[in-house]
Amino acid sequence: MLSKSQVTFSDRRIQLTVCIPIKNGEDGIAWRFMREFSTKFAECRKVYPDVIRQVDGYINRVDSWDITVTIPEHLEDRFYDFVRKFCQEHGLNMQNPPA
Repeated sequence: MLSKSQVTFSDRRIQLTVCIPIKNGEDGIAWRFMREFSTKFAECRKVYPDVIRQVDGYINRVDSWDITVTIPEHLEDRFYDFVRKFCQEHGLNMQNPPA
């Protein structure tokens, strides 16, 4: 039990924006990314309902979609594995994650 004067910290969150290029004028890849992210991290939403949402937001730019997601810090590697696999399946190249 915490004392009345004790300050504690809970989990750390990471917010990332993933830029998905529009290939050949088709933006369906971005919608698939959002749908697959929602599916792959659905069980996490039960544990972290205030952290993991389907996506935080998205912007349709001229040549790409910017998709913003928030995940708990301890799921960062799992998220990058998901993005890496998604890119391989859709013929995209993934840059190394930010350090």
